[in-house]
Amino acid sequence: MKTFIVSPNIDTFFTNEQITVLQNAGDVIFHKEITSYDSIPGLFEGSDERILAIDPDFSDWKLPNEVIEKIPNLKAIVLQTTSFSWVDVDFAKSKGIPVMNLRGFSSIAVAEWATMMMLNLARKLPVVIKDGWKQSYTAHKGLEMRGKTAGIIGLGNIGTAVAENCQGLGMKVQYWSKNSRETDFSM
Repeated sequence: MKTFIVSPNIDTFFTNEQITVLQNAGDVIFHKEITSYDSIPGLFEGSDERILAIDPDFSDWKLPNEVIEKIPNLKAIVLQTTSFSWVDVDFAKSKGIPVMNLRGFSSIAVAEWATMMMLNLARKLPVVIKDGWKQSYTAHKGLEMRGKTAGIIGLGNIGTAVAENCQGLGMKVQYWSKNSRETDFSM
């Protein structure tokens, strides 16, 4: 079994212990400076079973069906993201290739980003930047978040973390979720 790990972040993503465990499990090929799928040595040659573990930053968030089709004896695709949106999962499934993600991998980071964007908009940061950081009380007067209501659609890992951040700011939280029923927030 050959495992192709394609990521510009190999040096920071894996510890030395993790790399050792991977290498003990089989033939692991790390690629971090790739310009195209064709530039990955050995990916399209040979008959060994193979796993493709891929970082979306390398691939510009695209794994074309033509590439999946071209990799011989591909047994699995491992996405180094929580998102499946950049891979045609149905196509891979039709080929008998499971696609896995890193569930919960960046939930807190994404929730913090969403909270930061909410605060930036509330404080009119885009307008302040557009105006060259010149102070103008009337043009740049933002609004306070305490007491406001945040509406959240979906209470998965990210939605719950955003709701908790909003509660921490003194906001009321209302949500809609097809699966979750959370007593800490209003529906």
